[in-house]
Amino acid sequence: MLTRQLLRYRLDGDRLLPRWLKPTPAVLQLAEDLLAFWKGGIGRMRGELDEGESAILHGSRQMLVGRGLSKVLTDACDFGDPASAEALRARALAASFARLRQPLASSDEHRAAVAAELALAPEALADGLYADLPDRAVLAAVPAWNATTLIARCNLALCQGLLLGASELRVHLRDRERGIQRRLLRALARRRLCAEVASADGGGLYLTVSGPAAVLDQRSAYGMQLALWLPALACATQWSAQVQVVPPRGVHAARMELDQSLGLPGDLALLDWVPPELAAWLEQLPAKLPGWTAVDPEPIVLPGGQVVLPDLALADGQRTVAVELFHRWHLVQLRTRLDQLRAGLLPGLIIGVDRGLSRLAEARPLLDDPLIATRGFQFSDLPSARALAEALAR
Repeated sequence: MLTRQLLRYRLDGDRLLPRWLKPTPAVLQLAEDLLAFWKGGIGRMRGELDEGESAILHGSRQMLVGRGLSKVLTDACDFGDPASAEALRARALAASFARLRQPLASSDEHRAAVAAELALAPEALADGLYADLPDRAVLAAVPAWNATTLIARCNLALCQGLLLGASELRVHLRDRERGIQRRLLRALARRRLCAEVASADGGGLYLTVSGPAAVLDQRSAYGMQLALWLPALACATQWSAQVQVVPPRGVHAARMELDQSLGLPGDLALLDWVPPELAAWLEQLPAKLPGWTAVDPEPIVLPGGQVVLPDLALADGQRTVAVELFHRWHLVQLRTRLDQLRAGLLPGLIIGVDRGLSRLAEARPLLDDPLIATRGFQFSDLPSARALAEALAR
């Protein structure tokens, strides 16, 4: 996504209007030049390529646009991991320290002596000492984009950068196809985002997603998850969103409007993304929880149209139990869910509460609620098989 310095927008009263990058001849030419340069640089080092690219950027009249295009393109490039130079540095430092006991006449002589002791030429030693710095990484692959795709990706990155200052995202998902609805809600849950979901007329959904400015803990991490959910939302064909956002150079919140007509590119890989730690946990589950199998969780529709999004569902052949996890920024949602459990609205649900919530004074009374002991469990990061088994037994 774009950094604060690269975000292009203007304020019009209470509205925030992103300066969308349009495929004008000049912008298309700049995007094509950057793509050609980086595609021709496979096998060369990052630092060398960065220097060469500066000529293209300085030759354009739209430096800020060029830097944004470059940021999006290079973020998507694959740079091979440079070889570690840690062992060589340790040997060189030890040899240099030993040589300082009998100093030589000049620094050049000192370097040559250290290199000789390591059986290297002085130039090879100098290169090897810093071989693992970022600018020594070698370009391995460049995305197979054209100029139009790069421009669309830059507009997506602009939206993602602005979302880092969001307090709330209200989405009207008009897609009535249950498959895309289920996948979007699952992606929402896997990003651990705070959301209220309700049924909409015509078979769609209303989603109210809290932004990083509305959570009490780990705002940067939460904002990144919200930004990464946007390409999943863009996979839908009919959607609109209103975002309350405080821009980086602003004081008051403004309203940003988004919808499918902007042509923001969706990413199916992010739509179906599973956190690596969750994937590993699910693989180990059958051995740790005999008799239970993980199945796709189904949204639970409550009277009045509100929708509950379980994180997991477990089946033993006779019944299916839904599991909802509440993490550090789910304080408001936890309070609501406890009230619903107390009212008997969710008989097939058990809840897990992250112990990290105990750091918030507002959460401590909720953690002492007897419902957590009878209808749920506490966990750190991911549920333990033992805690889950005990909750299922209860």
